[in-house]
Amino acid sequence: MSDELLPCLVCDEPLPADPMARCLTDCSHEFCLSCLCRDLALNKNRCPGCDAQVKQVTQLVSPKQNTPKPAFVRFCNAVYTLNVLIWAVDNPTIILAALFDLDHAKLIHQGKVLKKGDVWPGSVVQLVGTRKGILQEAAARDLVYSFCHDWLQRAKQVLCSPLSIIFDFFRSLFGNVPEQQRRGERGYAPLPTRNAISTSIFREPGRVASPEHINLL
Repeated sequence: MSDELLPCLVCDEPLPADPMARCLTDCSHEFCLSCLCRDLALNKNRCPGCDAQVKQVTQLVSPKQNTPKPAFVRFCNAVYTLNVLIWAVDNPTIILAALFDLDHAKLIHQGKVLKKGDVWPGSVVQLVGTRKGILQEAAARDLVYSFCHDWLQRAKQVLCSPLSIIFDFFRSLFGNVPEQQRRGERGYAPLPTRNAISTSIFREPGRVASPEHINLL
């Protein structure tokens, strides 16, 4: 059986005829390059063929081409060894985003983001990105949560408002409810009252002591 008829263990399709579209793991299993990059990101860097921990993925080259110096990309705590011909383009992050099925991809080297046209540093760089569908799923979950929350609040208002009015009505009839707490009535603070035990200074009119009685005192 020729190499072109060998199936990829990820997609179960024949391996591409172009060697640049194929790769080899450090456990000696061959896959489609894009299939393996996406599968490793989802399955914690486990080989689909033997379930071993994959640390290096080497992109194959054509027999007519000289083997170039490899480039190393760290993604999901694994180092992938790829053909440096992929970095000959102006913006390799576009190709990396397609290989790893990412919405956005960035290359970081020593804390700095590699920009379009930068020279490849020749050492391990960090690939950072978000898988496709993650942002859409998060937005969909937020939309569903917001809709359910608004619907429940509306249902609560519709169901509880009449019951609250009826409850307050019967409570005002049979319960000991202060005037200021009854629905629809304005409460007033109680007025201060004088102490009923205080001494009265009222004198009965028409009864005045005589002067003689006063002098005797």
